[in-house]
Amino acid sequence: MSLRCYGPGLYGWGRFQDRWSFDFNGHAVVCDDGTVLVIDPIQPTAEELEAVRALGSRFVVVVLNSDHERAAGEVSAVLDAAVWAPAADIGEVGVPGAQTYQDGHVFPGDWRVLTLSDLKTPGESVLYNAQRRTLIVGDAVVGDPVNGLRFVPPMKIADQALALKSVARLADLDFDTLLLSDGYCLAQGGRAVLQGFLAKG
Repeated sequence: MSLRCYGPGLYGWGRFQDRWSFDFNGHAVVCDDGTVLVIDPIQPTAEELEAVRALGSRFVVVVLNSDHERAAGEVSAVLDAAVWAPAADIGEVGVPGAQTYQDGHVFPGDWRVLTLSDLKTPGESVLYNAQRRTLIVGDAVVGDPVNGLRFVPPMKIADQALALKSVARLADLDFDTLLLSDGYCLAQGGRAVLQGFLAKG
């Protein structure tokens, strides 16, 4: 299966999850210097992994929260890539030697980390690229094909009002493409959809 393309240098692949009735997604974004950020990678097929390898010459695996470690260890071994995970979640990450990032960290290609509070894990983070007008989200919101954007199940968030306040800061960013690690992705119109979700409260 070939990679999905959401725009120039923005790729991904997914696996349908019977339990949730939507896809879990991995992402691969290509930077101008040939670096490829591989984000929240679910287990790829051999063909998908080779397609990712063909995108660049250097690879970095980024995990947006500890629950999205997924196939990070296996993918990093094949691509000879360092794994990065949120500092606040590193105790729950099982990849030996994983490096840590915090709010404000900048990855190659000017992908900036925003760490959110009051969500599923203490280190829940997103990646934002202002020039590409693209936001990549782990578990801060889920793209449910039936109900639209939503939070993870209520038992995983202690205070929904605080979670909404935290996610609301994302709506102030200038982005169009919204790539979600759980559920559908939006190549266009992502900010408007996120604003609609927040407006519902």
